[in-house]
Amino acid sequence: MKHSMLNPRVGWVERPYAKPINTCTADGFHYAPKKQGASFYPSYKKSNTPRGYGIIKRSHQTGVTLIELIISIIIISIALSGILVVMNLTVRHSADPIIYHQSLAIAESYLEEILLQDYADPDTSGETDRALFDDVDDYHGLNDNGVHNQLGAAVSTLANYTVTINVTPRTLADSISAKQITVTVSNSEFSLNLVGYKTSY
Repeated sequence: MKHSMLNPRVGWVERPYAKPINTCTADGFHYAPKKQGASFYPSYKKSNTPRGYGIIKRSHQTGVTLIELIISIIIISIALSGILVVMNLTVRHSADPIIYHQSLAIAESYLEEILLQDYADPDTSGETDRALFDDVDDYHGLNDNGVHNQLGAAVSTLANYTVTINVTPRTLADSISAKQITVTVSNSEFSLNLVGYKTSY
C-alpha cells in the first residue's frame, strides 16, 4: 500500500515517489503541479507578484499646474467680458427696429392725410381745428405731443411720440410749383423725417 503525505507549502497530497516541488524560486518562477497519468510533474508558470520580494507600482497621474490654472481663468474671464459687452449692446438696441417701424408708420399716416388735402385753401380762411383742415398749408407748424388722429383725438398708446409738420413752398423742374411737406416723428431715443411733395394741378 502506498502512503501519501500533505505538502504544507502547496496544499496538495504528494506520493512518496513523486519528485519534491518548490513553489517559489529567487527568479520569481512558481512551480505548478501538472498531472500526467499517475505521476505529478512540475511545470513552470511566471508569477506576476513573486513571493520573494514586493513590487510597488507608481501610477502615472496627469493634471494641470497652478500657473496653467490661473492662465486659463484669465483667458476665460476675458472671453466672458467680450460676450457680456456684445449681449449688453444687443439688449440695449433690440427695441430700435420696433421704434423705427412705428415712427415710420406714424409719419406715413400724417403725410398721407396732408397729401389728400387741396394745394390751396378753397375757402381762403385759415382753420385752427385739425378736424376742419382742408388744405396743405393748414398743417404748417402743427406740433402734436403724442400722436393724434385726423379728428384731433389723442392716441393713448402712442403718447410718447412727438409729431412736427413743416410746409415749405418749392419750385420743381419745368417751373412746377409745389409744396414740400416734412413730417418729423421723434421720441426720447429716435427721430425720423419723412418728406413729400404736393404739386399744383
